[in-house]
Amino acid sequence: MSSEDSRLKAARDIFASGEKALKPSSLFGFVKAKPDYETAALHFDKAATAFKSCNAFEDAVSAYLKCAECQEKLDSLFPSAKSLESAAVILAQQLKRPEDAADMYKRVSDVLALNGSADKAAEMLERAAKTVEATDQNKAIEYYLASCDALEDADRQHLAVDTFKRTATVLLKWKRFDLASTTLCRLAAIYRSTGNKNQLYKTALSTVILQLALNDEVGASKKLDEYAPDGFPSSDEGKVASQLVQAWKDRDHDLWNKVVNTPLVTFLDNEVTRVARSLSVPGNTNAAASEGQQGDDSEDLGIL
Repeated sequence: MSSEDSRLKAARDIFASGEKALKPSSLFGFVKAKPDYETAALHFDKAATAFKSCNAFEDAVSAYLKCAECQEKLDSLFPSAKSLESAAVILAQQLKRPEDAADMYKRVSDVLALNGSADKAAEMLERAAKTVEATDQNKAIEYYLASCDALEDADRQHLAVDTFKRTATVLLKWKRFDLASTTLCRLAAIYRSTGNKNQLYKTALSTVILQLALNDEVGASKKLDEYAPDGFPSSDEGKVASQLVQAWKDRDHDLWNKVVNTPLVTFLDNEVTRVARSLSVPGNTNAAASEGQQGDDSEDLGIL
């Protein structure tokens, strides 16, 4: 028997010890009534490590899953989540099964949510999303939005900002302007609740741009009204937003080109700026502005 075969046999023996600990046994006529989950979990965890060292990754995943089940029976939710996460990593990296890995990360998230760890639960959902970005965009979007929900539902607003921003960025890259706009509106609500008007105004301006990207002139105008109680119309960002809407309504190509190249648009999220500069007002057959065009027309426009 080769060294590798010997190590694989040892790993299987350890796994078998874990299964044995779960079965009823008798000693001196007494029957063990309950499975020994603690002992079984230790054996399964050790077996998983041994299987990995032998490159027996399918067996390692099975061992981690058995370990997680035992830990959950013991109400050890965080260790159970860690075992499931280890299985997810193997599925993603060694077995190259992104869909299965994403499903496993979702299971990790569910366990962490039960454990009251909303931030970690959201993190696992983001990992699930990233795992399937290249293979299933719709599923990735579902996971990204779920990660936002996890933090919002747990009232973890101070932790939610970065998650919402990352989600919006991905949606913009994939030109899902409707979902990106909705996500940014939710982000704006967080900024409103925390009193961060600087970021609120930038986000409000971004939502106006995205409504125009959807060719929803009425929706863009409604955004101006929606954020009026926050003082948005009188802010620099609000003035830019108003000028963009006006340029769109008037089919004023020159005004549009000037406004999208002002610093307040330039310093928005890169993806929002890219969207703004890729747009042209209705009736214009040419691109509104080249990606590389830079110009500071803020004084002419009365923005600053």
